Amino acid sequence: MKSLFRTLTLASALVLSAQAMAGDNPGPRHGHGGPEGPGMMPLHMLLKDRVSEKLALTDTQKAQIKSLLEAHKGERPSRDEMKAKMAEFKALMAAPTFDENKARALLEERVDHELDRMKLGHDVMQVLTQEQRDTLADMREKMMSRHFKKHD
Repeated sequence: MKSLFRTLTLASALVLSAQAMAGDNPGPRHGHGGPEGPGMMPLHMLLKDRVSEKLALTDTQKAQIKSLLEAHKGERPSRDEMKAKMAEFKALMAAPTFDENKARALLEERVDHELDRMKLGHDVMQVLTQEQRDTLADMREKMMSRHFKKHD
């Protein structure tokens, strides 16, 4: 029974992560669950004029954030790699028997990718002052409340 529960839990996690990767998730798409957190704005939005003005980012901070984002860009999987992973996931789910080892390998890759995104988010947040982080948190909260009002 434990094995069945673990398998179902793993399969559910795979389905949800695959939906997020494929864009089939009808939930909030801000941040995709990465360093910004579920429902948060993507980090590159910090460099948009409107957001950077509200945060009062200095030119030095903007340059540091841009540098961090550029350095991370090379770590992101390509579109073709993402399609290949999606094909692997679909093949796993369509197979007559469940390959737990393959599922674990796919999940481990996903976890590594998310960990890299979290590290990037942390590095970017360290560029901001406490006041700017507080302002950003307020902006995120307002964005989320607007989003959920639309979907109620």
